[in-house]
Amino acid sequence: MHRFINRLLNQTTVLTLLSGAIALTASPLAYSGVTAIGTATLQYNKSKWATVAPNASNPSPAKIAYTDIHGTATGSVNYAANTNGQRWMMLQNVADQTVSSFPYPSAWQINVVDNVPITSSATYNVAMPVNCYTSSCSGWGTGYTVTTYDSSSNPGGWIGLGGSLKVSSDFNEPGGTVWWGKLALKKDTSTGVWWIYDQLHSSTVFQLVNVTETTKTCSGVDRLNIEADYKFGESDWGTFLDSYATPGTDPNTGDIDLDKVLGTFTLIPC
Repeated sequence: MHRFINRLLNQTTVLTLLSGAIALTASPLAYSGVTAIGTATLQYNKSKWATVAPNASNPSPAKIAYTDIHGTATGSVNYAANTNGQRWMMLQNVADQTVSSFPYPSAWQINVVDNVPITSSATYNVAMPVNCYTSSCSGWGTGYTVTTYDSSSNPGGWIGLGGSLKVSSDFNEPGGTVWWGKLALKKDTSTGVWWIYDQLHSSTVFQLVNVTETTKTCSGVDRLNIEADYKFGESDWGTFLDSYATPGTDPNTGDIDLDKVLGTFTLIPC
């Protein structure tokens, strides 16, 4: 993770590094099926995120290298653990649906002393309202995905979410971060897999697994209800970060477990 942050802070364009670019345009829907409203909640599990790359793989197991802001090894190494100074990945902050922009460097870089998880508790719930159909809900910032999902007429449509995640690592110094911003949910109808998208970079970030998808009637209207876990899986971000954690790299930045469940995700309509 932190070697990507180093490149980002050197102003490498993320869009040239990630696959699966997507269009953000939305067309009106004939609401003939189940639709989406309510609140999505992503649970940040501090321990699971911290140890998604538990050790290095050169050799395996081995300690993970710390790097400076330029990706140069500092000479210090350690295993990833859920303790200050050893978290491979952490949720450092969040933004709600009113935030339109994430200016660099003010919104990205932080002081090392502030590079700590968003919570002192074991978990933290990020609640994100579902965006409206046709156009964004009142009071939302610009650039958020309009909801277009309809189980009958548009089962692969978008479910716009009003939230962004600021992610950091203890193994990157001093305090580089990345925003996974203006999140959205979308189902790949060819595989049946639900993906959480980072729309700032037009990329998948998490895959939903162990999904229970049901219908709930709210004020006489059928709405989508989802209960699931999430992992990196073969997402754009997962495979991208994993490309910086392969055997033989110098410095060795950690061996990511792409199939590790990182927390829970729910979409509750009412």
